[in-house]
Formats: sequence, C-alpha cells, structure tokens
Amino acid sequence: MRAFLPGACLLLAAACGEGTGPDPAAAVRTVLYYREDTGQNYLLNSDGTAERIATTRVGLIPIGLSNGGNELAFLQGNALVIGNLEDAGRFDTLLHPIPGQISPVTFAPGDQSVAVFKYGTHPALLILHRAGPVDTLFHGEYVPDLPPAFSPDGSRLALLSVTELSVVVTVVSRGVEPLRAGAASFSRFIFRPRFGWPRWTERGLLLATVREGEDADTVAVLLVNPDDPQQITPVEWELAAPTLFFDAGSSYALSADGLALVFASPTAQGGPRRLYYGARGQQLRSLLTDGSVRPAFPLLLP
Repeated sequence: MRAFLPGACLLLAAACGEGTGPDPAAAVRTVLYYREDTGQNYLLNSDGTAERIATTRVGLIPIGLSNGGNELAFLQGNALVIGNLEDAGRFDTLLHPIPGQISPVTFAPGDQSVAVFKYGTHPALLILHRAGPVDTLFHGEYVPDLPPAFSPDGSRLALLSVTELSVVVTVVSRGVEPLRAGAASFSRFIFRPRFGWPRWTERGLLLATVREGEDADTVAVLLVNPDDPQQITPVEWELAAPTLFFDAGSSYALSADGLALVFASPTAQGGPRRLYYGARGQQLRSLLTDGSVRPAFPLLLP
C-alpha cells in the first residue's frame, strides 16, 4: 500500500488557551494543501472558509512541515528544497539530485535537520543536516511504509512497516546500533494504516487508521508505545467517516498535539478525492466537495 511522492501539505494554526481556555481541538486551524489539478498550494481554514493561494509558484510539491510551522520541505523538480511561508521567493536546496524514490520529510526538533527514507536497491534512512552533511542510519529488514517520526527529544526515530499480518515498529537511536523492532499488537486487517505522517508525542506514537464498516468507515487514532509496541491503546479517539478508498494521492496528517487530523481520500472507487478535517469531540467534515479539485497529501501545523 506504499504511496510515493509527490505530496502535499495541510497546516493547522492552533489557538492556545490559558488555564480553562478553549479546547485546542476545537480551534479553527489553517490548512495548507496542494492541488494536483493546478500545481499550486492553497491555504484554507478548517471550518472551510478563507481559501486563498499560498504561493503563486507552480510545481512546488510540499512534502514536510517544520515544527515551527513556518517552513516547508518541497520537491522542486529533482531537488529537495526548504522554503519559508513568510518569504515565498526564497528556497534553500537541501538535497540534489534526489536519489530515486523517497518518503515525505520529517523535521527534527529544532528544525536543523530532517529525516527522509530512501527506497530502492539499497534502502536507507537519511538524516539531512541544514549545514550540509548526510547521515545514513538505517539498513534493515523492514522497509517503512510511512514517513519516519522523531521522538520529542530528537534522539530516536520510529519507522512503521506494514507486513502481511501486522504492523512493525522499528526504533532507531541516532548513531547507535543495532535497531530494535517490535510488532504492534493490532492487525492491519482490522485497523488499516493509511499513508501519511505519524506523530511521536509525549504520550507515545500516534497514527491514523481506517476501520472498515458495512455502511461507513471509522477513522481511528491509535496510540502505540514506541518502547514496547505491544502496549497499545486501540483507539485514542475516533470519528465516523464515509466509506473511504485509497489512491495514489490519499494521505493524512495529525496535529502536533494529536487532537486533530486532516486527510485527502476518494469516497468512491475512481471518484473525486475530497479533503476532510476532524478533531476529537467534533464531527468529521468535508472541506472541499468540488469534484474538479484534486487535493493531496495534507499536513498540519503543530
């Protein structure tokens, strides 16, 4: 079920309340998404209002969002570049040429390096530093199907591989061998992991899955202990969803706090892909219903 780049992003602007302020899951968040039909990036509020073009440049495919929420990793032809949302004309090249197929990008805490997985004959986990050097940290049995997820302190990364029977979590300690792998205690046939960006939070490793039903599906956020993948909260929170199909542009992204998600998915085989937003305690809702719009690979601002 692996999907490869291109990708796209959703940004969410979380309003932080003080004390007994509003639940951050209920905040209006800002979504940045890529339109495959136009090749442009658009901003949209999570309540469906205030859609506008994020940048006039065409062909910049966003594949990663910084922890600060102000920088994006883009594919620009055969190069991986970093761009600033506040300075749309400036791009710094991080990797050129790109070595074949790669995963979306995950920024390390502090945003001074990023992790990306290189597929192909010699699969490897690469750490790309803003200063220039590249570290290769992974040559293992399980090739991940999802992008890497940094631990909150940046010292480790989690890789998730979907096997024929289960999901395998591999934890990589930066600069330390060997790798540690453990099977998460849920079947991929019950909770089907979707392509997208998992989050490693202080509570544990969060990933979004789809549990299929006869008339409707359930989007379920699972909480996995990265130190012992057999310890799992089967459903951290869940939302009722229409019947969802998977195509090459399907993807989800979780917010940094794990309380909201956004994803692009068709609701009929070969049908138009729609953009959905949901938060804990809220209803899942479609943000874009125009069948001519092709949103893909959303990301959420921390």
